[in-house]
Amino acid sequence: MSTVFEERTFVSRAGNVLGKALIPADWSASGGIDENWQGEMVPFVATMNAGSPDGGIYMRTSSKDVHTDLRNAFLKTVAVLVQQHTEAGYDKYIEPEAYIRNWAEGYAGVPLQLTAVADLPTVLASQPELARGLLENDKSLYDMFLEMNSTIESAECFSRLYRFSGRQGDNEIIVLAGMDYQCARLVYGPAILNDFSDSMKKLYTAAREKFNLSGENDYVEKARENIRRFKETASKMTFSDYMKGGILGKMKEQKKQQTPVQVSQRVAVKKEEPGEKRVDLVLWGSQHRYGCLFFADREKEATGVFLNFVRSIQQDESLDVRENNAINRKMQLIRQQAAINQNIALQKTAQLRRMQAKTSRMIARNSRLASEGLMDSFNKKMASDSRISQGFSEATMGVNSYTNSYGQTVDVSTAADHVYENRYGDVYGVSGVELDQETLNGLNWKKIG
Repeated sequence: MSTVFEERTFVSRAGNVLGKALIPADWSASGGIDENWQGEMVPFVATMNAGSPDGGIYMRTSSKDVHTDLRNAFLKTVAVLVQQHTEAGYDKYIEPEAYIRNWAEGYAGVPLQLTAVADLPTVLASQPELARGLLENDKSLYDMFLEMNSTIESAECFSRLYRFSGRQGDNEIIVLAGMDYQCARLVYGPAILNDFSDSMKKLYTAAREKFNLSGENDYVEKARENIRRFKETASKMTFSDYMKGGILGKMKEQKKQQTPVQVSQRVAVKKEEPGEKRVDLVLWGSQHRYGCLFFADREKEATGVFLNFVRSIQQDESLDVRENNAINRKMQLIRQQAAINQNIALQKTAQLRRMQAKTSRMIARNSRLASEGLMDSFNKKMASDSRISQGFSEATMGVNSYTNSYGQTVDVSTAADHVYENRYGDVYGVSGVELDQETLNGLNWKKIG
């Protein structure tokens, strides 16, 4: 008996229309929206769920999920300084297989083993230019968040289906997990300064000094002319292949045809794949994810229903409008925060200038006091020398001996009321009033008698 499909509308509990898809007429349809920001370009995640009446087969699709891997110290500084940036989306890049496995295991609730890989017949798979356009759009959005222009060093866009197996108690389960994957490795160069606002120019210059970034040749490496393509690890499969025995049968047939040398060469190519020579930022994730969970003995039935579900999904246009509005609001908040930070920086600059002016006045005052003290001491010494000279002509002059800090013995006239030493070891006898401490400090003198 053939399965009767009908187009169903998926609605969240809050009444939001999420989209439409073909599922069997007697299956349940539900949906939901995770309102938490997943990243700068992902204000929410919409999920559409479908299940068989007996609960033996479940299907799911999730909307856009894009993550940001910041590898440039300056970009991390920008993200920290602007409080409105979404930290939840800053995740270290992982390989596509690990990424979809994590999602599939969260869906199944048990550990899974990969058993096969094949192409997935989605809308984006049949329209590579559309897939690349969506990736370019995400790249442009993130550039707007940072107020910079980036260059794509390399990019990947593909639709892939992974078959995983696991166990729930005594039962073997199968999970088909697919995605419209995207990844862009971005670089930034000195030319971006031409597009900065004044505040961003100052921030960029300060960050380059703080993190010791190199000069003009730091970011002038040209983008590669050929976009690195995802290296196939399994042959392409058609819908007919699925219906004749599923992915596992195709994978086993492929393994039989491979010699040990071929397998080792394939693995070696993957390991020797060039890494990012200088990548400042990696945008990675998916435009859509698709999952189907079922018991192993129902693989043929589940695969057919799942592929019809995947190829017929239409996300509601209201979600696109909602996403764009949320992103625009966040951009406004970020720009407001940047303006606030700029005003704070200007206030701190003005305060620093006032402190510098005050310090200059204090230095000038101390210099003036030191000069006046020096002249006063000199005048007193000259007066004392005059008296001594006059008295010397009438009687023999008496002296007192003192030892300076260098161990030298110095004779000073008994007419001196006070004896001082400077930092060079010179000793001065001064008659009259003792010098005050502030004057001594200005002259760098100390009293020794």
